[in-house]
Amino acid sequence: LGVEPTGVVDTATLAAFEQAIAERSGVPVTTDAPVDTATDTDEATVLVSDSDLGQILTAADGMTVYLFTSDAQAAPTCTDSCAEQWPPMTVDDATQITGGDGIDASLLDTVDHPDGIQVTYNGWPLYLFAGDSAPGDTNGQGQGDVWYVLDPNGNPIDGA
Repeated sequence: LGVEPTGVVDTATLAAFEQAIAERSGVPVTTDAPVDTATDTDEATVLVSDSDLGQILTAADGMTVYLFTSDAQAAPTCTDSCAEQWPPMTVDDATQITGGDGIDASLLDTVDHPDGIQVTYNGWPLYLFAGDSAPGDTNGQGQGDVWYVLDPNGNPIDGA
């Protein structure tokens, strides 16, 4: 159906399903509300994905997640203007966090961030990078010698 499998039935999945039924039955689907096909920001799924750096952690949409060494596996320190370039991976509710194959669920947690409830893995608050434009991009890797992708054990991959 062209929808990223997340294990959650969201508006994008329902819209794709309705469209598929309509195409097969010849009956057009009409809806009063606009359909939001963006990734559901109310849920955070952490996945293990293959990359040029080996296996790394990504968000459900395939975007690479990073750790900031200044966080020292504690409270997030990238806030305000820093968070504009490095947005935190957040959820509305800590119970919305899930892990895909290869993720150790015991390493998933959350911490308070000024922008919401931030997802952590192995104690590291997780961030995305504004300089990544497509799934699998790792343009933030090694930035300032403080931003790194994580391996499936939740450790930084330093690329050295």
